[in-house]
Amino acid sequence: MTTLHEARVPPSTCPSCGYEVDAASGVFEPTAEPRPGDVSICLECGAASVFADDLTVRAPTAAESASFGLDVAQTQLAVRAARRARGAP
Repeated sequence: MTTLHEARVPPSTCPSCGYEVDAASGVFEPTAEPRPGDVSICLECGAASVFADDLTVRAPTAAESASFGLDVAQTQLAVRAARRARGAP
C-alpha cells in the first residue's frame, strides 16, 4: 500500500457534500504542501474546491472552475488511490 504525505489544514467542510477536510495529500506530487489557490479534490464526493488564504476549502469561482481543466477519469483514479492510501474503501 502506498503511503501519502498528509499535511494538516484547519478543519473546514467540502462545499459540495459537507465532508470534513482537515488534511491534504499531494496525489500527483506526494510531498507537496497545500497553498492558497491550489485545487483540492474531496475524498468523499470527488468535487473540486480551492484552498483559501487560511487553507480552509471554499467553492471555486466560475472562472476558477473553468480554468481547472480537470480530467474526470484521472481525477477519479487519484481519489480512489488517495482513499486506498488512507485505508478507506
